[in-house]
Amino acid sequence: MERQKKKQKEMEKVERDWLLYSKNTNKVYCFACKLYGEAKVRDTCLVAGYNNWRCLSKTLKHHDTSSSDINAYLMWKEMASHLHLGKTIDSELQRTMAAEKSHWRSVLTRIIDCILFLAERNLQLRGKNSQLVNPKNGNFLGILELIARYDVTLAEHLRKAASKQTTGYLTWCTLNEFLDSISECILGKISAQIRASKYFAVELECTHDISKLEQGSFIIRYINTEEKKKVTIAESFVGFTAVKDTTGKGLTHALTGVLENLGLDLANCRGQSYDNGSNMRGINKGVQVLIQQRCPEALFIPCCSHSLNLLLCDAFVYITLKPLSDTRCEAKLDSVKAIRFQMGGILDALHKLREVAGDSKIVSEFLLKYREKGFQKSLDIAGKIAVEMDASPEFKEKRLRKQKKFPDDNSCTGNHEKEPTRHFKCMVFNVIVHTLQQELFSNFQLMAEKFKFITKMEHMTKAELEESVTTYALTTCDVSIDIIQEIYPASRLLKGYKALEKLNFLIQENLDLVFPNLTVALRVFLTMPLTVNLTTARCMSRSAQLHSHTSGNPLIESDFPNRIYGLANQDAGWVCPGVEKRQ
Repeated sequence: MERQKKKQKEMEKVERDWLLYSKNTNKVYCFACKLYGEAKVRDTCLVAGYNNWRCLSKTLKHHDTSSSDINAYLMWKEMASHLHLGKTIDSELQRTMAAEKSHWRSVLTRIIDCILFLAERNLQLRGKNSQLVNPKNGNFLGILELIARYDVTLAEHLRKAASKQTTGYLTWCTLNEFLDSISECILGKISAQIRASKYFAVELECTHDISKLEQGSFIIRYINTEEKKKVTIAESFVGFTAVKDTTGKGLTHALTGVLENLGLDLANCRGQSYDNGSNMRGINKGVQVLIQQRCPEALFIPCCSHSLNLLLCDAFVYITLKPLSDTRCEAKLDSVKAIRFQMGGILDALHKLREVAGDSKIVSEFLLKYREKGFQKSLDIAGKIAVEMDASPEFKEKRLRKQKKFPDDNSCTGNHEKEPTRHFKCMVFNVIVHTLQQELFSNFQLMAEKFKFITKMEHMTKAELEESVTTYALTTCDVSIDIIQEIYPASRLLKGYKALEKLNFLIQENLDLVFPNLTVALRVFLTMPLTVNLTTARCMSRSAQLHSHTSGNPLIESDFPNRIYGLANQDAGWVCPGVEKRQ
């Protein structure tokens, strides 16, 4: 119900706190008369409800001055005052009810804190039984029993619950309800932060869990500005979804369904990042194409980690480095074998990585030089290794395939095929290096060119800045053409800052009012994901571990799909700040 106001002769508004409006019945009521009205009240219309809107003003003026309304109003306010001061006839009962309410709030606070503690640390809640004072009753009841040794309130509650004198709120059904409520609260806060930020990017990864069920893990990246105007990049896990259709259309439907459940508008999506599966990155029926058909500004950025992994797996079949296993001796042997036979190469690779780490431009230049001058060096190293292994360092001659030529065909016959070394360089070495360049850097060229006025702001002239920002303004609806007047003064002011530092500086100094379009462009740029975040893999790992905890318990397994969502939200840390700071 909503309260109405009236105007005095001096045009001052006075609130009619007794007049309420019900949306359900579309009528107005007098609350005081509803409670304390006399048996024979002249204005019964405001007790039963009134919806004659044309005569409402006249009726309210008459009701304001009626004696029955004034008496009922005074009785209502007198009762409210007595309730506040505790002077009613049932004051003792009210105090008892308040004490009981405070007791149950204290008990539920302790119970929920224990659930949060275990869920955040990925610890199993229930055990083999749910009996108090039993060493096999699980972590949840065990922690409650431990706290009860030092807490009188909880000790009394557990004593009554054990003797069935009161409701314990300790059963598996109640725990599941608590998890559902906690998950809803977390998702509500996440969605509120994303809507406040407006722009966001989506990350999706699918994999089979231990029960052979295809699970989709969804993460949303956005800019969070809640903490005292300090801007942070947040990547929030928003849940698992069982995926029955793994085609591009099915995954798109699952992704849009998650966004709709969170109340997010797909039109505000500015980036998308998936692995390099054909159903994800396909240019005809992949998820990225279907999303861009609905939201053309959702720039697709393939996960660079997946790209490098697939590239190396396809390009080389060799002994790879493996983590040291804590349990399997066979896995430990494989880990040692990789270092035993490739110690020199591993050290050289680590030295190279240390030199070029963090700068994609250096890596790109290194690959270009390596393509031009690295073949002969690699050939010499391979020849030495072949001699040490008592193998021939020469390429094996291949039988030439006879090519049919027509009388008017003057094309080259492919002389490189006659030379095995040149054939290997053209068909293998150059292809590997070129593929490496394309997979690692071509995916980011579009984004780098689009936001060049941000990443290269300090190194561009005024004309270049205006040209770059004009191109951006004409291809997006996020900013107006006024950004052209903002970019040059801002470039001198923000010299030496990284992208995140630039946005923090503008907001903290209230300069976002002076450079509104540039602020929006920085927010959009910082939402762009460079890779599928580790949160996704971590959530998948939690899914597998939780499945292993529930195996063998039919009661838990039957309810698992509904429970894992809340647990994963707790463990993933619903906001994962962090992330790469763009140069």
